[in-house]
Amino acid sequence: MNLFLRVQPTAAVKQKVFDFQQISKVKQIYHFLLIAYTKTNMATKKYNTSQIVKLDDDNYSRWRLQITLALKAMELWTIVDGTRARPAIDPDQQATWDKLDIDAQAILVPTLSPNQTTHVYNCTTSKEIFDKLKSINADSSLINKQLTLSQFLTYKTVKNQSLIQVYTELAHLGRALNEMGVVMGDDTIITKIVSCLPDDEFQAFKKSWDSTSTPTMPALLARLKKEELERTQKSQDTPKHDSSKAFTANVSKPEGNSSSKIQELKKKTKCHNCKKVGHLESAVVRNLLEKIDPNSKTSEINSRTSHRSPMKPV
Repeated sequence: MNLFLRVQPTAAVKQKVFDFQQISKVKQIYHFLLIAYTKTNMATKKYNTSQIVKLDDDNYSRWRLQITLALKAMELWTIVDGTRARPAIDPDQQATWDKLDIDAQAILVPTLSPNQTTHVYNCTTSKEIFDKLKSINADSSLINKQLTLSQFLTYKTVKNQSLIQVYTELAHLGRALNEMGVVMGDDTIITKIVSCLPDDEFQAFKKSWDSTSTPTMPALLARLKKEELERTQKSQDTPKHDSSKAFTANVSKPEGNSSSKIQELKKKTKCHNCKKVGHLESAVVRNLLEKIDPNSKTSEINSRTSHRSPMKPV
């Protein structure tokens, strides 16, 4: 007796197998249509470059970053940077490459200002356009390298300059030098930022930073923001204290000098008793001073202006 009997599939099993095969075919067809639609959509899509800054004489770094990301998103960057060269033999591949190159040019040119557009009129490929703009705006000549390096090394802060501004300007100079081929590591930039701060104001900050365990650019920026915030709050509290002290001093201190006023009055006014100039009865002085200075103290006036009759000779 045969122990292994061949089991014949039932109608239900056959139906399930058929359904599974049909589903697989549908999935394959859907995947094929999706790829075809994506390629067609990419080919007919209009490129929106309105969000990209127009390249002018002083924003090349920002423009290059934005245009590079846009070209990568459109899968055209390999055409622009020369990684994907134009095929030399196959006409179909050449036509495909030419179409992609035109698409790249259509993205590049609308992002140029009128002055920059004049530089690329004779360029025939997207790579020529990008390379021409780079050679004009990248500032990688020897003179520019020396000038930028000198600006970095001799950088000094000015009075009341924002700490964030110091960080931003030196970080920008360091980035520009790296783009020119002058290697400036984060350690060098951090050292320059910290060392250029005045010792008389930031000695405590420098000592605190020397002991930090994470001397990175983001960490330094966070510490500088905190330091600037604390200094701003402190400066806002100080004027209130000073103004209150000044107000107290003004209230407590009488205006003018009563003694000098008395002497002036003696020189100009006759005594109502003896009718002579040079001394006054205290009541008269008090009345006159009250007209001039209502805050004058009566006791001070009395002590300084008591009338003494001149002694008669014996």
